[in-house]
Amino acid sequence: MRIFGIETELGAGIWDPDAKRFSDESFTRRFMKFCGNDEAVGGMFLENGARLYVDSGDHLEYATPECDSVRQVVVYEKALDALMTRLVREFNKNAPKVESHNGTEVLFLKNNSDGSGSAYGCHENYLISSALWRELVSSAHTAAARIFLFFLAVRPILAGSGGLTSDLKFLFSPRAQFITRDINSASTGSDRPLIHTKDEPLLAGIECKRLHLIIADSLMSEWSSYLRVATTHLMLRALERAVLTSHLHVTSIHDTLRRVINMSPVKLLHMVNGDIACERKYANGTVDACDIHHALINFVDDMIGNAMDTQEEEMLWWWEVYVAKVQTRDEDFLASRLDWAIKKRIFEMHGHKNGIAPSHNIAHGTWQAFKSSPVAYKLRAIDLWYHRLAPEGIYYRLAARGAVERFLTDEEVRMAQNTPPSTTRAHWRGMALQYVRDVLLPQRLNVKVKADWQSITICLPGKDHVFRNDSPRVPAWSDIKEFIDQYVR
Repeated sequence: MRIFGIETELGAGIWDPDAKRFSDESFTRRFMKFCGNDEAVGGMFLENGARLYVDSGDHLEYATPECDSVRQVVVYEKALDALMTRLVREFNKNAPKVESHNGTEVLFLKNNSDGSGSAYGCHENYLISSALWRELVSSAHTAAARIFLFFLAVRPILAGSGGLTSDLKFLFSPRAQFITRDINSASTGSDRPLIHTKDEPLLAGIECKRLHLIIADSLMSEWSSYLRVATTHLMLRALERAVLTSHLHVTSIHDTLRRVINMSPVKLLHMVNGDIACERKYANGTVDACDIHHALINFVDDMIGNAMDTQEEEMLWWWEVYVAKVQTRDEDFLASRLDWAIKKRIFEMHGHKNGIAPSHNIAHGTWQAFKSSPVAYKLRAIDLWYHRLAPEGIYYRLAARGAVERFLTDEEVRMAQNTPPSTTRAHWRGMALQYVRDVLLPQRLNVKVKADWQSITICLPGKDHVFRNDSPRVPAWSDIKEFIDQYVR
């Protein structure tokens, strides 16, 4: 059973609608206190097992609870989007306003760059075998690392959020601009890698490691989120199988992958990222990005085709379908499902409506001639407002009128805002926190509760009681319940 988790750093600020700009004032500590967290630096765990906190750079960040399926982690990512949408609306309505800021409001943007060179990201977490983790982080030249690096380099054609550079060049992935290394331990600055070597497993007693990836875009579309995690899970499953059976060396992989094996993965990422038409050929003009995807799909099928469950078979099927849609340029299909394609169509509509002739093709980079024109300001505003976590946000307006295809149900997302997953450690954490709220706090006892990913501490007068759960796969919380029941008797 794989464990999944998604961390999302938010762009956020106080928006002045009259000046049409963001204030420099920080509000994150006030927001965290409004949410019930007086010690904002450490953040807070929510009753669905998720975490809300202030990260470096004064960024608000939230992390899903531990999840054990692809669909589940997408559900909880979107549930946190919905929860933050509700919380910021309540904060704007009820929080005390500074007199000089009357008329302003706090905005949350689930995007990846402030447009001025600063980047923030979406981090993915996958529980993988220790053997594969060592293969991936030890060197960029192991066969496993090479294959995974090339997968990450071409993944943006399915899982990019889309966006415009300062000179109106359209990219699959805004985040990819900030990736400069194959493998590295840095998470900020100029050395961000495709494979992050962070070694913080948040578990003990099992032969697994947490693979931490920092290259993803923050996504609005449910289909984009699903494809990001589903394809990565399948690649990791195939690589785990190959490492376990010693069935992995350069000469055994698909011919298409062998052709690109000596390319720089980061260079390939940047070339693919700007090739919106997927026309560019690599490896001496023999393969394109979609060809690499097909080769990776074949690799997965060869490795685990006979061992996949029905959910994984569906993931592989959808992977093939979406690559085929990109390859055949089925824009009507893509522009109702994938973030980058939805945004590309919106940009084209507004660009053509505001003076950019259809002969100027956004996919071929010819919009750069308009980077200083009035339409450029409108396009950059659309790029931001697409990601706004509010009913007024462009993505949510499209979803409300049925212009984008959903992958999840409203009921799934609603339930996940308050209920933890039932089959992972998040259940232990979430149910315990709910029980503390419902049973301990009404007693008006002098009690404090602290939580992190592996422990819950109940601070009673004179003594702290620490409960640990070092396995992300164990949901039972009877030890905490029994302690609370005895204490309140």
